[in-house]
Amino acid sequence: MNIVTYSFHWQSANGKLIKRWDNVPHHNEVDTYPHHLHLSNGKVIGSTAMNLNKVLKEIEKIIPIDEGI
Repeated sequence: MNIVTYSFHWQSANGKLIKRWDNVPHHNEVDTYPHHLHLSNGKVIGSTAMNLNKVLKEIEKIIPIDEGI
């Protein structure tokens, strides 16, 4: 059995947390345990299992990528 853990941390240039997705098993109160999302306001909510591609798509929803670059 292969157990994959992840933590994707997105922060501002000054070090403030924007979002962090992870599956460390420490928030068993969320309905998607162990997958969860830490928000900038300190709340922890459920999240689907994440990978880098999914995280980048979530970031792109907030910061659109200019395809012309």
